[in-house]
Amino acid sequence: GLSAGHEHLYLLPQGQDPSLGEVFAISIETGEEVQNILTEGIGLVSPKGDFSVAIGQHDTREVIEGTLVVTNLQAAQPQEIKLPNPPSHVENPTWSPDGRFLYFALVSEDFPSDDLETHPQTSHGLWQLDVISAELMQLTEGIVNSVPFVIVSSNGNWLLLRHQNSDLAIRVDLNTGESQEYTLPAEAVPDFSASWAQSLFSDDGGWALIRSYWNEEAILIHLPTQTAMTLALPSSAVVVGWNGP
Repeated sequence: GLSAGHEHLYLLPQGQDPSLGEVFAISIETGEEVQNILTEGIGLVSPKGDFSVAIGQHDTREVIEGTLVVTNLQAAQPQEIKLPNPPSHVENPTWSPDGRFLYFALVSEDFPSDDLETHPQTSHGLWQLDVISAELMQLTEGIVNSVPFVIVSSNGNWLLLRHQNSDLAIRVDLNTGESQEYTLPAEAVPDFSASWAQSLFSDDGGWALIRSYWNEEAILIHLPTQTAMTLALPSSAVVVGWNGP
């Protein structure tokens, strides 16, 4: 793709996994290589195309260290940031609409496992990465032995953080970073099966639809009033989106 100022063209070697390896920046004016960006792990490019963040892990003798590598795609060299609370990893990374911040849930566990009931994860809450200063900031507290669930509105303005077996929900304005806490009604508290649920968040940040395929139902949550209602929804149904706010 092109850089934000249409000065550089980014190329990958043929057949290479785009999340691991090399990214070449070619000058549109001269056709020459001006930068070789090394990536490791999952690569995320900001909405404006001016920054990338690579999410990876490094094995040490004692622990697996999670890392974030921030690269200014216009000029600067990559900068590596070690994640706190090792062994930890990033889940549900989401850009702010202006591309200045990357939001994510920070999670750790004893060792990687698909069996979360036997080997529960520990949430370290919601974090914010400022790609310009390369600084990390914790926005919300985490919950021990609890899996975080993140929903983002389709317009990218709102994020809702919930945790397994907790009635606390935190809504974050992705434009400002401001957060607000809500208490979920009992029927809206996520259990282990919620990890497989399809979820939708309205563009005004007021409504959330939590779907469970296993139970063939959905829960509609109204955050301002902290109320919820359960709807029958067959597993074959396709949820397209919101009509209105």
